Amino acid sequence: MDAPWKIAATVIKLFLLSVMVGWIIRVLDLSISGLIENFGDIVAGAYRYLAEMVGWTIPYALVGAIIVVPLWLVGVGLRALRRRNGSGRS
Repeated sequence: MDAPWKIAATVIKLFLLSVMVGWIIRVLDLSISGLIENFGDIVAGAYRYLAEMVGWTIPYALVGAIIVVPLWLVGVGLRALRRRNGSGRS
């Protein structure tokens, strides 16, 4: 009996998402034919942007990992010791 409600909820969600995306496309003054014609350029641009973002984040992630990973390892070790000694009862 739950299936009709799930189907209706999915249809409503898809409708609302379609309205939001349509509104964004209209606000940005984009046309569907322009999107289709320039699809390759759009994908290439998105790939370049993603590559730049990854390239930007990697150095920060590596510097942060110098602090985060050892702290995480200490935490894992302490939890293992507590379990081993039997004092980790929750």
